[in-house]
Amino acid sequence: MLRLYITEDYEIPKNTYEYCLKHFMYPDYSKVPKGAIYHNTHLEYVDSIAHNGILTSKAKQLEYSGNMTWATTLPNQKGYGGCTVAFTLDGLEDRYDYEKVNNTEYTIYADIPTKNILFIDLPVVDGNGLPLTRLSDIPELLKEYGYNKVKKVFEKQS
Repeated sequence: MLRLYITEDYEIPKNTYEYCLKHFMYPDYSKVPKGAIYHNTHLEYVDSIAHNGILTSKAKQLEYSGNMTWATTLPNQKGYGGCTVAFTLDGLEDRYDYEKVNNTEYTIYADIPTKNILFIDLPVVDGNGLPLTRLSDIPELLKEYGYNKVKKVFEKQS
């Protein structure tokens, strides 16, 4: 079994990765249904999102907290915290619950329930200056380098 190594400054419950992989689909941007959007967040908020959904009352923007969540239609953005939550807007009323800000961004004024979450793309290795590696990157790494080489690199990172 390939172990996942995280290099963050804060603790995250060990079962968060297992929980996300068990309750949501594996992060594969090519299998996301049309109309899905993405919210990027920090690893420290993932446990709450996985269990409670994306809550506007917990939203933190650069200038303020609460009342809305930012999302984008652009998949696989590794910035803004390193974790990407893919979800749908199913069940939300367009006029009141969210609005399109521009061609790629939304502001969402309603909570996103866990049933709308498709997957949470989590970091597995912070390359210390190298590109961030996330769950969605693993299949391509395995295809390109093979299981044993990928495992060896991850074990070195620990």
